[in-house]
Order: sequence, then structure tokens, then C-alpha cells
Amino acid sequence: AGADTVYDTVTDYRYFTPTDALNAASESADSAFDGLWSQLTAVIPDLAGLDSKMLNTIRATLENTVWAGSDDFTVRYNAYATQQGTAALSGSDALTMQLAASAQNILIAGIAVLLLAVLLMFWSSLTGRFGVPRTIITLFFIYLCLAAVYYHISVPMMLSNVMIRMGMYGILVLAMMPGIQCGIGLNMGMTIGCIAGLLGIVLSLQFNMEGWIGLLFASGAVIALPLGWAYSKLLNRMKGSEMTISTYVGFSFVALMCIGWMMLPFNNPKIIWLLSGHGLRVTHSLLGSYAHLLDHFLSFEVLGVEIPTGLLLFLLFACLLMWLFSRSKTGIAMSAVGSNPRFAEASGISVNRMRTVGTVLSTVIAAVGIVIYSQAFGYAQLYTAPRQLGFIAASAILIGGATVHKAKVSHVLFGVFLFEGVLVLGQQIANSAVSGGGLSEVMRIMISNGIILYALTQTGGASRE
Repeated sequence: AGADTVYDTVTDYRYFTPTDALNAASESADSAFDGLWSQLTAVIPDLAGLDSKMLNTIRATLENTVWAGSDDFTVRYNAYATQQGTAALSGSDALTMQLAASAQNILIAGIAVLLLAVLLMFWSSLTGRFGVPRTIITLFFIYLCLAAVYYHISVPMMLSNVMIRMGMYGILVLAMMPGIQCGIGLNMGMTIGCIAGLLGIVLSLQFNMEGWIGLLFASGAVIALPLGWAYSKLLNRMKGSEMTISTYVGFSFVALMCIGWMMLPFNNPKIIWLLSGHGLRVTHSLLGSYAHLLDHFLSFEVLGVEIPTGLLLFLLFACLLMWLFSRSKTGIAMSAVGSNPRFAEASGISVNRMRTVGTVLSTVIAAVGIVIYSQAFGYAQLYTAPRQLGFIAASAILIGGATVHKAKVSHVLFGVFLFEGVLVLGQQIANSAVSGGGLSEVMRIMISNGIILYALTQTGGASRE
């Protein structure tokens, strides 16, 4: 019971019940401090006249010096150096201790310089094989891992987060692949499929569906089929400007559904605004329905990295299906249309039909992707939330090595891992390096828009018709 005041901060212990072990440790610490304080007052008699507030401040300073919160040598050395405890060492001993405390940082700096030297030596071959963006972003990701060690950020914990986000965004990134293969380029209008998936989620919540049945029902594929077909007809009439039109259509459909979410006749109290009695809320919790269903399925831990087995298996299964489709007769014809529509048409392939197949497939995959994303996130977000997903998916697949004319499954997997890895580590490092954080969102925007801009400059601006 009681309260302590340290640096004008009052800690009230009335609502805490100490254990026997804590009481014993506290008594031992009190006894040790009393013995130390008696010796200090014998040397400096004026200390005996200090008030309780100053006494508590001095005790806190002494405790932070003696116990820095970690057994790590660097942490303890820095704590003593802060209190000028290293002044008692001789010149050579002081230098040796300082070098020992900085050994990890010196090693990190050495690895960083070595990697940069290797990159410069093999720049032509690396960029020729992997491309400039993928080479630079890969090196940047490695540097972020080194920086995480420097700032004492748990790399296994960060990699666990990357694994989860890879499964969350992987299907959405995969939705870009059919659009690129069929010739419409970066399908920024995939948000149409995302809204179809969100509509499926809301319907599952309306009927109180749970577990695997609710997750399957919410996939939104049935809703996405007619929307994707209508969207493909529009793109077939606007050949040569697909990316511009798809961006406009995607943004417009999101804005239209902001009205739709308020007018659709849902009546389940869990999903509507209770005060007005109609209209869907912005955020809907999936806890108790099917939140984290895939994340926790057969999950395990390796070297501190948690592997969301179900989430990654679903992503790999979806990629396998897309890989098999790409090697089917229809998939090959669709890729031929995307690579050279004139040659494909001369070969008897219906260009418009293949573009329709690719657009519908992209829309359906996006509908499934937003459901997987929402169950991993634990919440479904409506209204303007899906608007930027197309840019994120486009950035990830381009980082993986795809272009606006060619994409493979390997580009999806590598790109989403690299993109999410940079964002996850960059956010934590930015928050540790800069007081107040905020750089992580700036980094995301720079990487996303910069990669898309680079890819567009490589097209040359010429029509392929």
C-alpha cells in the first residue's frame, strides 16, 4: 500500500498485490540501499539532510546505474558511462572497454560496407538479372535487418509479423497477375473485387455465420463474377488506356459504395449504426466469427519466428492454381494476348475474350484476397478503406520483378515478402530512430509510388496495338 513519487510521477500501489518473492526482493534491495546510504552519509554528511523527494530521486539514479535493465554488456557499459563511471579506468582499459561495448556496432557497420562493396562490384550482373528496383530494395531490406539489431529490435518478432502480412496481402498481390497477363496492365480497379469480398463478409455477419462455413461464404466470388464481367467490357472499349481507366473506375466504385453501404437493407445490430437503425458501420470485428482462422491453423514456431501455416498454405495453394492455369490452353492464350495482341489475333485467338477472362479472374481473386486479409487482420473495414489496396498490390508485384507486360507466380511471392518486410522493419526502425515516428507512412508512400512510376517509365509510353 502507499505511493511513490519519482520525478514528479506518482505511482499508486493500492491496486497492486505484491507476491512473497517480490516482497523478499524489495526487502533485500531496501537493506542494500540502507547500507550504501549509511556509507555515503559518512563521507558526505550533508546528504543526511535531504528531503524524501530528493532521496527517492538519488535512489532511482543509483538503481538505474547498478541495474540497467539488462545483462547485456553494452547496455550496462552505457549506463555506467552515462554516470561517468568509466572515469575510474586507465587509458588503455577505458579504450578496451569502449571497443568491447561497440563491438556489435562495428560488426554491423563492417557487414553493411561489405554488402555495398559486393553490390558495386556485381552491379551490372545483379541488375541485369533481377532489375534495378528489386536489387536496391533487397539490399535495403538487409540493411533494415542490420539496423534492427543495432536498435535492439527483435528480428524474429519482426519476421513473424512479415510472415503474417505476407499471407494477408499475398492473395491481393496475386490478383494483379491475371490482369498483367491478359494485357490490361496493372489492375488498379481490383478494388471492385475487394468491395465484392467485403459485401460477402457483411452478408456472413448479417446471417451470423461462423467458422469455416462463414469464411467460405464470405469469399465474395459469386458477387465478383458479374462485376468483373461488366468491368472487362468497359476495359475492352478503352484499349491503350487501361491503367488510367482502371484507377478512375476503382476510385469511383469506392465512392459509389460509400453511399451503398449506408443504403443497403442490413438489419443485424452487430453491423449497423445503432442510433439511426440503418447503414453499415465502418469497422466490423470478425472475432467470434472467423478471425485468425487460417493464421492459427497448424501454426508453429521456429527460432522465435512464428509461422502462420494455414495462411501461407492457402497462399501457396492459390499460387499453385494460378501457375497451373497459366500453363493451360486458356492461360497460354491469355498470356499471348498480353504479350502481343496482334499476333494472338492473327493466330485465331479472341483478344476481347481473353481480356475478359483475365479481368474477371483478377476481380474474383481480389474478392477472395480481401476476405483472407480481413480474417488475418481480425476486422473488416468498409467505405474508403479498400481505395489504396490496388497501389499496394501493384508495388509489391513490381518489386518482385514483374513488369506491366509480364508477371509470374515467383514475382508475387518474392515481391510481397520484400515489400512487407521493408514496411514492417522500416516502421519499427523509423520509430526508434526518430522521436515521434511518422516516417513509416512516408516510406510506404515513397516506395509504392516510386516503384509504380519506375515501372511505367519502362513501358516507353507506346501502345502495343
